[in-house]
Amino acid sequence: MQTMKLLMTTFGILAVAMLGLSPTVAMAANEVGATNSMTIEGTCGITIPSGLSFGSVDAEAESGEGQLNITPTGNGNPEVDVYAMNWLDTSDDSIVIFGQNTKFSFASSTDYTLEKTAMNSTANTLIPFGTLDNALSTNSSYWQVFADMEKAHIGSVQQDMTFVVSDCVV
Repeated sequence: MQTMKLLMTTFGILAVAMLGLSPTVAMAANEVGATNSMTIEGTCGITIPSGLSFGSVDAEAESGEGQLNITPTGNGNPEVDVYAMNWLDTSDDSIVIFGQNTKFSFASSTDYTLEKTAMNSTANTLIPFGTLDNALSTNSSYWQVFADMEKAHIGSVQQDMTFVVSDCVV
């Protein structure tokens, strides 16, 4: 005994097929078939556990090097840009050190002046940070600041940095 399969729509029975026979479905004379397609894009993001603390730095001197670990998320390799604002006095938000005195590299113990990339303190003026490798659990970057003082200051200063995933490389 063969089993019958009914294909139903809101308009009633479209076709009757015998199970075990060809999977071709008969269409009514006024119906047209269509095949859909799409491309799954990569997804990219990053996580940064926290900012850096450079500790105490003398005026007109380089800080020690701080390591910032960035972890890619998603299934692609995120292309990242970054900008850093000026270093501000935490008591009155006045500029103490310009943002471009913050520099980074992807290798530790590199020369601040010759081998590190400087930030730009203009908001939304992005500096290419690079494409992160999603196969690595952590992508390390190494940062330093030169405390080139714009005003006499003793005490805490703070800088905000923004990382932007600008593209997803798959």
